Amino acid sequence: MKMNQGANDKFSGSSTHRIVDGKKHRLCRGPAHEEPVWLPLTEKYFYLREAGNPSAGLKSPCRLCNLYRHSGMKSGGLGEHGFVPAHEIQPFFIEGINRVGLQEFSRRVGMHYENVGLIVKGKRKFIRKMNAKKAMLEIVSIRREGEIRHKKSILRGSAIRGETERVVKSRTDLYKPNGDSELERGRRRRGS
Repeated sequence: MKMNQGANDKFSGSSTHRIVDGKKHRLCRGPAHEEPVWLPLTEKYFYLREAGNPSAGLKSPCRLCNLYRHSGMKSGGLGEHGFVPAHEIQPFFIEGINRVGLQEFSRRVGMHYENVGLIVKGKRKFIRKMNAKKAMLEIVSIRREGEIRHKKSILRGSAIRGETERVVKSRTDLYKPNGDSELERGRRRRGS
């Protein structure tokens, strides 16, 4: 990693901003990281201060830390080792299934679909931190891309078969029509 810091650059001399390999980076010390991490200063890693207004700048904590704070997880950092109570991470698994289906979300997270189903049903007491972190990162990615699939395409497995997927035209085309709005209401209620 080559560090370039010009004398007249606003990033020079800052302890939280750097230019690494010609790209702007910001230091994130949030709760989702075991130790501080340098992340590229882009919308992929940080939320906008005002939705739809890139000139307003980016929020300070990264997307993963923001998600971590709003999840209510009190189990320490999301390192690779240890366990997290399943009820703390369950909403993220539910949202992932509502958006892309059980099989696809299980494949992306790298867990067997039966285990994901048991987490969603509340029959698991603990989840490995590594799997919780994968699920949260996948939800960040799904939200950023605005990915929602048609329920018939999910059930048919159109993406895996290489077929064109159906387009979601109404609420009845969703895998679970009220899934995300119910989760958002609950998050807002817990946040205030």
